[in-house]
Amino acid sequence: MISYLAKRFDKKTQFGKTALMKYIYILQEVFNIQLGYEFSLYTYGPYCSDVLADLDYTEAIDGVKIYSVDLGTGGYCIKPSKKTDEYIKKSEDFISQNEERINEIIELFGDMTARDLELRTTIIYLYKNYLQNRWEINRYEISDSVRELKPYFSLEEILNAYNQLEEMNIFAILCN
Repeated sequence: MISYLAKRFDKKTQFGKTALMKYIYILQEVFNIQLGYEFSLYTYGPYCSDVLADLDYTEAIDGVKIYSVDLGTGGYCIKPSKKTDEYIKKSEDFISQNEERINEIIELFGDMTARDLELRTTIIYLYKNYLQNRWEINRYEISDSVRELKPYFSLEEILNAYNQLEEMNIFAILCN
């Protein structure tokens, strides 16, 4: 999946470690593609150390290349390598079974920055937590919780992201 996403995001926005983490989270937790990760809430939203371990392994077997980015916001850029297509081919059954959902995620979230993804996946994480605990879901309460966790986002930014997720039918998917 990591090699496949690196290839799909090649030539799009900067595809780094944070973005990878958020796309994997959305694939698994929203679109129910079983990838075997357990996420918890961390500094930049939903996080699983196993995703980064798998990324390191994928780089070690030449399934992707990871470059440090010094310009702009810094961070990392994950790119296809010479063996990316070889690893994608080994997973073609899994990818073809899930390609429609993967395409939907790329269409919905593919132009977002890592910061945009961080905010939206944090909202999704809290929304799922409310669902699991059978708490009454209120956009303002969830937005206040996000603001408490991430004070560098304005309440207006959070509410706009919440509304966008609602328009994308993400919450309806989570409720099914």
